[in-house]
Amino acid sequence: MTGNLPTIVAAIITAARDAAADIEYASTEENLTAERARALKALADNLYATAFQAEENDPEAVRFLCDMLGLEKLLAAFDAQCGPEQSQTSSR
Repeated sequence: MTGNLPTIVAAIITAARDAAADIEYASTEENLTAERARALKALADNLYATAFQAEENDPEAVRFLCDMLGLEKLLAAFDAQCGPEQSQTSSR
């Protein structure tokens, strides 16, 4: 990763983990049905897992997190930074 890319990816991962933590906390509300609580917990687990994939330099995981969390500006910055790298990789 070059330039600002590590900072951009770190911001996306942090946002995903924060969202997952909020969702996980929401799953503990007393007024939720067991089914809803399980669904929220599963969503939180999926966000945590995808954040881990993004941390392991998976660009599709990064894009997925941006789409899920509405991080259009960070996605644009990510694509602008990694676009040249992906072009070099695909031309080899």
